[in-house]
Amino acid sequence: MPSKRYKKALELVDAKKLHALNSAVEVLTRFPKAKFNETVELAFRLGMGRGPTAAEREAATEFLAAEPPTSEAAGKSSAKWNDFCQMIFASNAFLFVE
Repeated sequence: MPSKRYKKALELVDAKKLHALNSAVEVLTRFPKAKFNETVELAFRLGMGRGPTAAEREAATEFLAAEPPTSEAAGKSSAKWNDFCQMIFASNAFLFVE
């Protein structure tokens, strides 16, 4: 069940609006720090207008968890999230919105 913080964050997103990359990143920066699963869910909702399937959630978790964040790898962790968002924007679900 989604948390109150997650539900409040979703209020900031207009599911009918398609966001450019800069716009989507700007929206995400206004949100309070979220738990990992909430962040993955929100990225899918912003990019595709829907939550991830079980297979997509598993693939995202594998991709993002491949390198655990450490103080030395903090920049690399951020780069992984950037790559993840780029993958969403390059997906068929984003490119061919019905």
